[in-house]
Amino acid sequence: MGYYTEYLSTVFKGPFATAVKERFESRRAIRNLRASDKKLYKDLPRLVEKEHRVTKAISEEDRVIKELKIAAANGYALAFNASTMDRNILEAINNLIDAWNKAHELSARTTNAEFKHKIEEISRIFVTLMQKAVYKAEKEEREEYKDVMIITDESEKKNHEQFMQAVRLRFQSTESQSLLAKFAIRAEIRAERRFLEGIKKIATKCEQLAQKIGAQLRSKKTDEVSSMRLLSQFEAFAKESEYDIGQAFYEAYLIKKRDFLLMMKVIVNTNVLKQLNRKWIAMHFMPEVPVREREANIDAIEDKIGKEFHTIAQALRISISGIQKVKAKLARAA
Repeated sequence: MGYYTEYLSTVFKGPFATAVKERFESRRAIRNLRASDKKLYKDLPRLVEKEHRVTKAISEEDRVIKELKIAAANGYALAFNASTMDRNILEAINNLIDAWNKAHELSARTTNAEFKHKIEEISRIFVTLMQKAVYKAEKEEREEYKDVMIITDESEKKNHEQFMQAVRLRFQSTESQSLLAKFAIRAEIRAERRFLEGIKKIATKCEQLAQKIGAQLRSKKTDEVSSMRLLSQFEAFAKESEYDIGQAFYEAYLIKKRDFLLMMKVIVNTNVLKQLNRKWIAMHFMPEVPVREREANIDAIEDKIGKEFHTIAQALRISISGIQKVKAKLARAA
């Protein structure tokens, strides 16, 4: 299923609902990944190599495979919802630009040269600060897209060893990978939504202030000095919006980056499980037939993740395209 198909079939796509889903998915993914780590790196070696409890070890391996499936499914869902939140951020930024354009149009309603000069000065500040935040966001999105495409390209080649090599390049040692499961992304999810709400509030304030100044300019009872004082508030909004936009995209980038590492960790764990089983077959600790059957289940998890990276890559391309459209809109507003 492509990103657009899945997006259109999703009922709840608003910031609040998406953030709730992100928190739930991250919690489930990390919990199951941690559980698989304990069994994979501690319990299974002890059961097989020290205690020789093969039946118990086989049962534990089945649980590991189930936990990795759950972690992978929630990792993908988190990636999808992170991209949906990107769309919410871009929508809020577009609304903010539209609100500012209404304020910018005020210069046509007065002959006061000082007022016109001030609004043009604030416009340059607004566009410059917004462009700074958006350019940084585009760089982060492209960095994440590059990582995803490396994995996607390797999965397309249908060469399992090359695919695993691409994944292993992201890690130094399998023993240290359990640390990656401890990445806490709930704080980033909360912060992302908070900054998104900040952008929306600034857009509302800009629109309300533009309406107020416009009403004053139309009124003969209000002098333009009063309008100039109100106009200076736009400069504060511009600086505030730069921070909120930069932080919203940065938190979104952290969520996607951590989720990417989480998905890579799932693949590393599946590969470690296969390598352990092959070693134990060679040592005659494990029966070969059931191990080979479970290996097919493990391969299915890896293949599914490889295919899902296509949808994740598509979502990142859409996000980058959305950022480029915002850049073009800002250029027109300059």
